[in-house]
Amino acid sequence: MEKESITPNFWEDSADAQSKMKTLAALNNQVILWKGFEEQIVTNLELLELANLENDPSFLDEIRLETGQIEKRVGDEEFTLTLSGEHDQRDAILALHAGAGGVDSQDWASMLVRMYTRWCDRKGFGCEVLDLSHGEESGIKSV
Repeated sequence: MEKESITPNFWEDSADAQSKMKTLAALNNQVILWKGFEEQIVTNLELLELANLENDPSFLDEIRLETGQIEKRVGDEEFTLTLSGEHDQRDAILALHAGAGGVDSQDWASMLVRMYTRWCDRKGFGCEVLDLSHGEESGIKSV
């Protein structure tokens, strides 16, 4: 794509060129991100070798903490990549129905609604309740 972007006739179709440049920028950002993870892991491996040579347990704890943070960030990025298909930027509709479990299933449906709402907030997704039916005693029949 980079080679194509420097050809003389690349900008003849400006809409197509802009789309390709946007895709190229996104791919370059991903390469930078994953190379950064690789560098952090290599650094941690080198620090681990030093910690083993010096037999310093506090240093090992620091490396474990750093490794855990890297692992979480890599997991978050892997999750983001699973949502990067052609249609993944589109909205989704989630429907929850308590079913025939009575008050317990209605309470469980209520907990699920709260869980999904909080997850959307944490991930930066919008969340809108389109229809809500409360249970007779407590909980939610459907949402």
